[in-house]
Amino acid sequence: MAGSTFNHPTSESPLVLALDTSSRATSLALARGDQLLAEFESTESEERSESLWEEIERLLERGGSDIREVDLYSVGVGPGAFTGLRVGIAAAKGLAAALNKPMTGITSLEALAYSAKDHELVCALMNGYRGEVYWQIFSTDAEPLPVALMKPQSTTLEFMLDNLAEAAVIAAGGDGAEEMGDLLIGLIRARGELNSTPTRIIKKQLGNRAVLLARFGLAMFAAGAVVPAEALRACYVRPAEAEIKLARGLLGQGMGRGIRKTPTGICP
Repeated sequence: MAGSTFNHPTSESPLVLALDTSSRATSLALARGDQLLAEFESTESEERSESLWEEIERLLERGGSDIREVDLYSVGVGPGAFTGLRVGIAAAKGLAAALNKPMTGITSLEALAYSAKDHELVCALMNGYRGEVYWQIFSTDAEPLPVALMKPQSTTLEFMLDNLAEAAVIAAGGDGAEEMGDLLIGLIRARGELNSTPTRIIKKQLGNRAVLLARFGLAMFAAGAVVPAEALRACYVRPAEAEIKLARGLLGQGMGRGIRKTPTGICP
């Protein structure tokens, strides 16, 4: 990022610490270049904010590295659960700021599109819950990184299908990807459009998301697409439940204190 001066990498192969807390699982990965040094994943969500620091320490120990050696912090910025997102982003930003190291903030939809980059045009699709899905169309053939062709959306599956004439491939990933993919196929069959666009549906098992974020982050690092800690923002796509209730006047008197009336962190 122009105007930012970071501490330089400690070797020709940057050491990246990646973490993701946007889903039900907490995932961490430590990699140097293409070599994965250590990884961790857990679905235990209780005390996540406290256990995360301990797991980072153990990850570094298993990878034979020191926190001062980390050259890049790559973090999942959503969309996902609000509380979980804030835990991971705050931890990564704190470490990067303290050591003056660059960061890459990668959305779940970008990561999903990156995992399906063998296809020219990809619609990344994830469960948004509340009867909605998160989706975004990417071009993945011309550049080493996915190029977003639209803003991320939070809509019903039906609305997505109505507005998806261009996308040749739908990549369903993340929590509940298998069920969501089956539901999507059922909707397309019910419409009698199975042989029309979108022409293909793939279900992506992302595995340890932090491993994917480490690879994606290194590609962004090589392209110079990094930011300082203070510039990194979460991508919520839609406002939090409390913000929605506040806007509708559903919170009791005084309960809206400290909540912004204009949602922050919504993806640009």
